[in-house]
Amino acid sequence: MLDTKDMVQQKTWLHSVLFWLIAVALVSTLVAFRYVFMGLGFIKAMAFFIAVDLTVVLYGYLIIKREADLPSANWLTWTMTVWLTILGLTTIFAIHPFVSFWGSTGRVFGLVTWLHLGALFYVMVGFLRNRHEWLTLLRVIIGGSAIVVLYGLGQAIAIPFIAQAQNYRVDSLIGNAVFLAGYLTILLPMTVISALTAETLWLKRGLWTIALLQLAVILLTASRGGLVTVVVTAIILLITWGIRYRRRGLIWISVAVIALALFTGTIVQQYADSEVVQNVTLFRRISQITLSDQTVKGRLLAWQSGWLAWQERPWLGWGLENYGVAFNLNYQPALESISMQETWVDRGHNWVIDTLVMTGLVGLAAYLALLLTALWTAWKLIYRSREKWQTAFGFVILGGLSAMVVFNLFAFDTITTLPVIGFLLALTATHANSSRPKVAGAFWGWATIVLAIMSAYFCFIQPVIVNKTVSRAIVDYYHQDFDVAFKKIDQALDAGTWLDNGIRSRLIDLGGVAYDNVQTDAELKTAVEPYLAQITELVKDTIVHEPYSAFYYNRLVSFYAKLALWDASYLSKAEDALKVLINMAPDRPGSRLTGGHLYTTVGQYAQANDYYDQAIALYPAWGEPYFHKALVAAYLDHPADTESYLNKAKELGYNIFVFDNLNVLAGIFENQSHLELAEKYRRLIVEKLPKEINGYVGLAGFYYRRGQPDLTYDYIIMALRIDPTNQTAQSLVEVLNQIDPKYKIPDF
Repeated sequence: MLDTKDMVQQKTWLHSVLFWLIAVALVSTLVAFRYVFMGLGFIKAMAFFIAVDLTVVLYGYLIIKREADLPSANWLTWTMTVWLTILGLTTIFAIHPFVSFWGSTGRVFGLVTWLHLGALFYVMVGFLRNRHEWLTLLRVIIGGSAIVVLYGLGQAIAIPFIAQAQNYRVDSLIGNAVFLAGYLTILLPMTVISALTAETLWLKRGLWTIALLQLAVILLTASRGGLVTVVVTAIILLITWGIRYRRRGLIWISVAVIALALFTGTIVQQYADSEVVQNVTLFRRISQITLSDQTVKGRLLAWQSGWLAWQERPWLGWGLENYGVAFNLNYQPALESISMQETWVDRGHNWVIDTLVMTGLVGLAAYLALLLTALWTAWKLIYRSREKWQTAFGFVILGGLSAMVVFNLFAFDTITTLPVIGFLLALTATHANSSRPKVAGAFWGWATIVLAIMSAYFCFIQPVIVNKTVSRAIVDYYHQDFDVAFKKIDQALDAGTWLDNGIRSRLIDLGGVAYDNVQTDAELKTAVEPYLAQITELVKDTIVHEPYSAFYYNRLVSFYAKLALWDASYLSKAEDALKVLINMAPDRPGSRLTGGHLYTTVGQYAQANDYYDQAIALYPAWGEPYFHKALVAAYLDHPADTESYLNKAKELGYNIFVFDNLNVLAGIFENQSHLELAEKYRRLIVEKLPKEINGYVGLAGFYYRRGQPDLTYDYIIMALRIDPTNQTAQSLVEVLNQIDPKYKIPDF
């Protein structure tokens, strides 16, 4: 139980070190280094793991010295223990236990991550004893969010030294706009409550400033779920605050907020096509919240797949990080007409569906028990506490957990938000009715130290070394130092870490790059060939840990298809992988599309058309197979059929006006000397995609090959106006300059 008298116990410097290690662990997942081999999630996980492991080692040492207690026992600590135990059981019985235990290299959200959260939770409950410590940690978390929002604002105004988001939505240090919104929607109510209850004016002003910046960045993410969460959480807190302090005005304000939200949504929907709505990103995305919206349709179909998958494994589910397998085996064909993003998903974008599918009914019951216990404790703090600061803590817990629950109805937790949730649960546990913590014996101290050291080695030291080794190997690979590269890759795989599947997956990409780069270099082609054979053998081992990974087989088919142009024996390997892919989900049209791509690549167009027809038969409303039938018709020199299939694809809603689509069509027609058609599709690129620099460069190249230097120069200048540093455009101007000095790069 928290010391209500706020008396700080006599502590040594080691206690201070442990306290700040806890603080570091709580903000460790904000660490971000872009362009790392294993991705942003891996970096965040590594920072979190080592921070928690060091925290646990020191906590264990203090237990041995009898300067720290074991966590107190109460309903919340017991429900956390039950939840972690059930996660262990679901991992044992998971369809891919290895992935369930370690997590994927992208998300890193397996049992190991949850155990680290549990360890941090127990350390906080056992070690932290007064409100000053909890307030300090709360402010550290809010301070961390301040760095995140400032970085996000830097992206919004395009500060040069700040890594920019991949699109118009800021992603800050989180790496994804939706996940950034999820993180900040949890922090916003915590910051607002802290501002309302701050004891000094300067602190109050600082916290309000951070809260306003948090809200601004949430709006800049253009996350519809984030906006809904802010509104719903505000209503919950206003009503609760009004009831607690008997202020009816706040209840009426909450009613007004509901009315304003509904009114704004209605107006935006009514004038969805207006210039104002279309020019404001958030308004435009709100206007798209309809049952016909692609994202909404995708979510509903994904939930349907999840519901069907749960019925196959109702009690303990499919295991953590195995939603993608369950999704594929219960695939809804209508998803194919939405987007690639919706056809390969590893989460259901709804915490109820996710938890139900991955941990079963038993896991969902345990998770609900954990959340409800925490919310009930927060409710008691708000309504029964006489101390103002305890009531404030109750509102912080209620606001943070409510925001998490609401936001995750549309998304899911990430490793970034996990420490914050752990903090809220631990804060709740210290306020729950508890048995007094007992002084632990040396056994528990040594046990925690040994486990933490093992964790640090297997979860941090080994993976970091392997990641560095593979990163260097990739540099060597691109420099064509193949022997050195593969020695490092073998060294990395020999370590036997949980990153092995991620390494093998990347090898598929490297093999494809190697193939693309050697087509015009016979000597290099001979040098690379044995290494591609080595890649082929290495990637097979992924099947050991992920035999039901349809995404892996899909990529493998594409890889083998390329190599089949080099060595015909690879065609049988591609066909074998395709059979496995189709057998996993016989009703999935996309698998048939993959088959069509395979045979298109190797030039067997009759078989390609057969697979495209199978995809159409499985889902007639899907336009993409018609586009690929158009490509086949173009390869067969049937331009009339090409136009017919393109019109059918457009009629069914498929967007052919994408650079890659138009570019490949133009290339085919040019190779077959249908120059008018080639020019037509080259011009379509610059007309439909005026900011696509490669469109202008491609059209300039077309005119150069046709012996029309003036038109070549005109389009090169258009390209250079978009990007004056484009090397391809600059090189083409230099070539033209040798023909006639009048062609030169102007000063823009």
